[in-house]
Amino acid sequence: MKYTDVVLTATEPRIVKSDGQKRLTFNLFVPGVFNDSIPRELDVVALRDLTNKAGGVDADWADTLRLGEALAAALFPTKVWNALNNKITQAQASQEGVRIRLILSGSELNRWPWEFLVFNRAGGESKASDFLALMPNVSLVRQTATPLPAWRVEARAPAKVLVGTASPEGWPKLQVTEEGDVIAQALKGVAQLTVETVKHLQQGGLPHRLKPAHLFHFAGHGKLELTQSSVPGSYEGKASVVLEDEHRNADLLDAELLAVQLRDAGVRVAVLGACQTAQRDDVGVWSSVAEALLKAELAAVVGMQFPVRDKTALTFAQRFYGALAVGLTIDEAVTAGRVAVSGLGDARGWATPVLYLRSPDGFIFPEFKESPGVASACEQTRDDVAFMNTGLRQLLELIKKPAVADMVSRSKEVFDGTYRQTVKLKIFKTIHDALHNIESGCLRVIEDERVRNPLRPVKLKFATEVRHIQEAFEGAYVNDGLRGEMEEQLKLVTDAFQGAVNAPGDADSYQRLVHELNLLLSGFLSRLNDRITYAAAELNLGRLVELMKAVQRESAAGSPSHDPRLEAFLQGIDALQRLHDELKRRVEEHTQLQCLDSELRAACIGGQQPGRLAVGWRRVKKARSNLRPPFFPELEQATADLDALESTVEVALAKGDEQAGLDSMRAYFQAVSWVFGAADGSLKNFCIRLSEVSLPLKAVLEVC
Repeated sequence: MKYTDVVLTATEPRIVKSDGQKRLTFNLFVPGVFNDSIPRELDVVALRDLTNKAGGVDADWADTLRLGEALAAALFPTKVWNALNNKITQAQASQEGVRIRLILSGSELNRWPWEFLVFNRAGGESKASDFLALMPNVSLVRQTATPLPAWRVEARAPAKVLVGTASPEGWPKLQVTEEGDVIAQALKGVAQLTVETVKHLQQGGLPHRLKPAHLFHFAGHGKLELTQSSVPGSYEGKASVVLEDEHRNADLLDAELLAVQLRDAGVRVAVLGACQTAQRDDVGVWSSVAEALLKAELAAVVGMQFPVRDKTALTFAQRFYGALAVGLTIDEAVTAGRVAVSGLGDARGWATPVLYLRSPDGFIFPEFKESPGVASACEQTRDDVAFMNTGLRQLLELIKKPAVADMVSRSKEVFDGTYRQTVKLKIFKTIHDALHNIESGCLRVIEDERVRNPLRPVKLKFATEVRHIQEAFEGAYVNDGLRGEMEEQLKLVTDAFQGAVNAPGDADSYQRLVHELNLLLSGFLSRLNDRITYAAAELNLGRLVELMKAVQRESAAGSPSHDPRLEAFLQGIDALQRLHDELKRRVEEHTQLQCLDSELRAACIGGQQPGRLAVGWRRVKKARSNLRPPFFPELEQATADLDALESTVEVALAKGDEQAGLDSMRAYFQAVSWVFGAADGSLKNFCIRLSEVSLPLKAVLEVC
């Protein structure tokens, strides 16, 4: 959504005590709307009481509405209210939005939960629909005044999202694992993004220069430790996030040190799903965790100003990342998350997230918005598949002509072969996805749990994926050898699960389970990748193109010059030709990327004897040279970064520094793996879309 900014700047806060009252006075500016400042004030004691009620665990909608009305009375005098109302009305008429940027000076103004602001446009009693931050075309963000520009890392697909979760011993247990799973599921299948989840997050697991990320999400605890300041009645705080150490105990990391680490890793956006991360003290300008990250020049930070319920955290994360996954702005994503939480009946929870935004617009990764290659490629494929389906359906009409029927009948093996390969693609993709789910939902969960948690839930997850594999095996065209081998290994894993469940805490049973799971994944994931690639390569669309062109020529004889059936059929032939050309290019690029990934894996993981790194690098460069443009968007958008990473390897090897060369090569390997993963997912998605033609192909076969 396109937003028009309305900036509300509150400056010169001053506490005034008189006649037993405590008032906060300040000057309000609305640049571009009013030239002069507007003096305002609020009752500190009354507002503190309302905030305590609205921010309490038992807060109801009446409490939060009363607070929102009091905040609105302080911030929206009549002429500001009218100007803002006009802006919102105009934006609605243009199907655009209004972004209200709050620039607040001093802790006296920043401490209040302005996210509860009420804007009652219809009059009468206020309702939940009058909360400004719940309106669909309004975004309420905070911005700390600073001359520093927002951090602008040029992100190229695939961008990295790192999700870190921590729930240490001695602290209230949180459903952080579920939150990580929700995020991974919401972003699943987004070609532009890769997601890594680090459970039991330690300081070493944070993003860093050799493991960069563009978006960092932390699920866990935050802390703001307050002590008496030198100013009477004021407190200064030390903000931190609570990570884990190697013994699963709490390890507090200062907010300013977290900021240094994230900035060095190139993090553009941080989402802090932890309590107190947007809470600040009475003294500092940058005293909260979120604001410390802003000072480190991040473009956007989402923090939490109240304690967060598990259900609220999960719901917000699911809707927030779901919105980002379909290309919405961070403004829209936060609003979507707030609305979802309000639907739980959580009168306080929806206003707990605070969005700090310093970038000029809400597009987290503007490069993807400005470089629509990935989206347009997907759209073109969908259109071509639709045209091809239409063409095949028209063939069912044209086949009524005896000459056409004879031609199709004599070439039945072309349709049959194409149909078989499209069905194979569907089956192999189903099995491939089930194995990936076993890896992420079973093996990784077990490996991360050094303290052996109950295995039964993981065993149930495994059983669900086994059913999906067995259902896929029931289809035709699956090699009996592959089916037999996989069923045998699945049986071994099932037995190992049962053994580990029957002997909780037994190290041997546990190790056997991990071993059998690794055998399953290492033995079949690469084979399924190969089967998908082979099935795509064997999908000889060229023969089908030639046959349909012959049908078109035969059908055109004696037909009207503008026969709509023939025109639709011709469109289908053109679409089929484009799909054939794209499939051939995708398979070739996928194969070359796989070779590059394999060479890097051998060099970085297989181990190199001293002095042999340069030999491995020459093999890597040779594999890279086989990748020639034009590239598909996944590789095209990463080419500049890959070139830069290659240069760092070259420089290190030229100096004879093998350790630096190996470190740089590992960073390059990680980048190539991201690109290969994106290209692999894109090829598979292309094949799945292509498999949609199986039904009309089957219909043609039935009448041959």
